Amino acid sequence: MNKNDRIEESIRFVARHFSSEAFSRTKAWRRLGISAVSVSRFQLRRSLKYAAVGIGVVALTASAILLINRDASAPATDGAPVETAVSAAPVSSTLRFNDAPLTEVVKSIEQTYGVRVTNIPAEEYRLTGVYEGTADDILATINDLLGTNLEIEK
Repeated sequence: MNKNDRIEESIRFVARHFSSEAFSRTKAWRRLGISAVSVSRFQLRRSLKYAAVGIGVVALTASAILLINRDASAPATDGAPVETAVSAAPVSSTLRFNDAPLTEVVKSIEQTYGVRVTNIPAEEYRLTGVYEGTADDILATINDLLGTNLEIEK
């Protein structure tokens, strides 16, 4: 057998046993027991559109529910003006004194913090220093230093 005869025999073998589905992906998946689903681009695009519409519907429904619940939880008003309480948060400030009498220090505290100080002693005390904090803190420091009983009128 010469070389050409072998080539001819190989070609005849391939021609006899050739199958167009021998290398098919779909057929291979089916042999493994997995069905291959072929989805066209049109079907995929349509499915994505349906998914986007579904997400939009869910988002709109959620926002509508939130808006309805927010309005229901708001207190009902009859149109009359509502008075709000002023925040009583302590104000912190810095006061500086140089050999100042206690009465001047008390006036400065009253002006700075908008409070009224009571129990001012009749004795003449003089203060020098820098005080930083709230009115309660400053009065507590002065009371400790001088042995007085200054208080904020409530």
